Amino acid sequence: MKLTVYNLLMSLLWSDVCVLLFCLLRRRYTFLRDYGFGPLFGLLAVALVRFFLPIELPFTAIIPSYNIMPSMQLILRKTGPLGFSWHGWLAVIWGAVSLMLLFRLLLGIWLQKKRIAAMPSGDSALANLAIQAIMPLGVHWRPTVVVSSSVSVPSVTGFFAPTFLLPELKLTQQQLQEVLRHELGHFLGRDAWIKLGISVFQLVFWWNPLVYLLGKDLNFLLEVRADAYAIGKRSEEEQLDYLEAVTEVIRQLGTNKKRLPNYTHALQGAGANDQLYMRMQLAFEKRPRRSRGRGLLAACLAALLLASYSFVVQPRSYPEEADWYFDLDTGSAYLLMTRKGNCELYINDMLVGCVSEDVLDASPYNELEMKEER
Repeated sequence: MKLTVYNLLMSLLWSDVCVLLFCLLRRRYTFLRDYGFGPLFGLLAVALVRFFLPIELPFTAIIPSYNIMPSMQLILRKTGPLGFSWHGWLAVIWGAVSLMLLFRLLLGIWLQKKRIAAMPSGDSALANLAIQAIMPLGVHWRPTVVVSSSVSVPSVTGFFAPTFLLPELKLTQQQLQEVLRHELGHFLGRDAWIKLGISVFQLVFWWNPLVYLLGKDLNFLLEVRADAYAIGKRSEEEQLDYLEAVTEVIRQLGTNKKRLPNYTHALQGAGANDQLYMRMQLAFEKRPRRSRGRGLLAACLAALLLASYSFVVQPRSYPEEADWYFDLDTGSAYLLMTRKGNCELYINDMLVGCVSEDVLDASPYNELEMKEER
C-alpha cells in the first residue's frame, strides 16, 4: 500500500464524484420516496472512505500521463515571487484562507452567543407557554426559551444545552409543542455538531464548490430527519396536528419582512417553499420502499468503491536524449560501495558515476562485481 500525492489527488477526484452523485440524487423526489436516504448516506460513506484512505491496492493500475500532468508539474516547480515555488505559494494561500475562515467561524459562534444574550425580551407569556409545551416531550432539563422580535424563524442553537429561539408568534400550546418537537429533534440528533463538521470541511476545502452544495443538501436532510422525529410513532391525527402547526408558522412568517443574518449554527425549522413541500411529502409518504433495489444499490456502491481504487494517474516523461553513451564491459567494470553508502561505477579503475540502488538488481549492474571501500 503506497501513499503519494497522486493518490491524494485521486482521492479528491473520486470524493467529488460521490458528492456530485449525492447532490444529484438528493434532488430527485422519486428516488428519495422509493429508496429513502440510505443510498445517499452510503455515497457519503464511500466518499469519506476514499478520502481518508488515499492508498494504492495490489490491483491498482498506473495510468501514465505524458502531457498534462508533467506540464503542470513543470509550472508548479517554477520559482515565483520571493524565491518560493508556485506550489509553495499555493500551499501558503490555501493555509492562509483556511485560517481566516476558521477565525470567522469561531467569531461567528462567539457573536451568536452574545447576540442571543443581548436579545430584547418579547412575549413572556409565550415563553412560559413554550416551556410548558416542551416539558411533556421527555426533556430532563429546564429548557431555555428566548422569545424576541429579533428572531425571524423558530430555531434551536447550542452544542451541549439547547436554547430555543422563537419569534413573536400567535400559536396555541398544541401548535407550539409541535414546532418545538421539530427543533428538539435537531438537538437530540446532534445536528449542531454535524453542521460544525460541515463548516470545518468547507473551510479546509474552500476552493471546492461542491462542498458548499453538499452543505446545503445535508441541511435539507437534517430538516427531513427532524420532521421524521416530530411525527415518528404517532397517530395520523397527531401527524396532521404537526402539519397544521408548520403551516400556521409559515403563514405567520409570510408577513414578517424582517430577516436577520443566519446564526452560525441556529438550525432553522423553515426553509424555502419548494424544499418545505418536498419535506412534507417525504414525511407523510406512506408508499413502501423498494427492498429489492436496495441490494442492487449496495452492490453498486461497493463496485464504485473498488473502481475508485482500480487506477491512479501519474506523470511520465520521455527520457531525454543523451549527448554521450558508453559500452559497459562486465570484465573491466565493477561497483564500489563507499563508506557513506554510495554506490559508484568504475570502468578500467576510473570513476564513471554513481548508480542508484533502485537499479542494482537490473541488468547489467547485477552482473558486476561489488566491492567495498576500506
